[in-house]
Amino acid sequence: MPQQSTHRDHPHAPGAWAPAGDEAASGREATTTTAWDSHRLARVTLDAQGSPAAVQVVDGWEQRAGADALAAAVLEAARAAARALDEQAWAALADDADRRRGAGRTTSTPASPAPSPGTTPAFTGTPRPLDELAEIAITSLSAASQASAADDAAAVGTGSALDHEIEVRVVRGGVAGVTLRGPRIARTSGTQLSRLLTGAVRAAVADLERRIAAQTPAVSDELLAEVLAHLRALTADPTSAAADRT
Repeated sequence: MPQQSTHRDHPHAPGAWAPAGDEAASGREATTTTAWDSHRLARVTLDAQGSPAAVQVVDGWEQRAGADALAAAVLEAARAAARALDEQAWAALADDADRRRGAGRTTSTPASPAPSPGTTPAFTGTPRPLDELAEIAITSLSAASQASAADDAAAVGTGSALDHEIEVRVVRGGVAGVTLRGPRIARTSGTQLSRLLTGAVRAAVADLERRIAAQTPAVSDELLAEVLAHLRALTADPTSAAADRT
């Protein structure tokens, strides 16, 4: 059974990790989750958002295991840390629900903030009719939902070190693969491997974030600008829409 330790005051919703930067924006305290593999060869640390952040390899590892076994240990530790994070998140959600029920309070999901004027380009000209825009948006969202699973599966970040003798692959759910190959691996101490693996993991996370950011949005900015043009017109003259429908 992998040994785990979790230090987290404000866990995120279970099941995924968010790109770096969200923690600071939300004002939450940074916390970490760590776990060892079952043979205590490697330990993986997740940051406050569940993103892989560091790898520690014990000194003298080469006397206990080969490179392939160490790679498997790193992957096992990463998965154990992700499970520990999810368990902690679910427990915190359950505790919060119990506290709210005990206090007799009801909660509602806060409304999403209105789009900032600077986030979507202003539309110039006459926008297309709302029913036409709605049909386009529905078609776009339907296509996006069908492609989302494939996009997520294709979004893999990679990082390497030691002239690619160390390679790490990361997906939205965490570390997906670790490869250690080459003549220098067995001659590298645990301290050095810890530094190299940590660098590779962080490079893989950054690569994944770039790939996710490059994915095409479900609805284009131009379409949103046309819809917002209608909304601004309704705000300025609420009777105009009713007049258009008569």
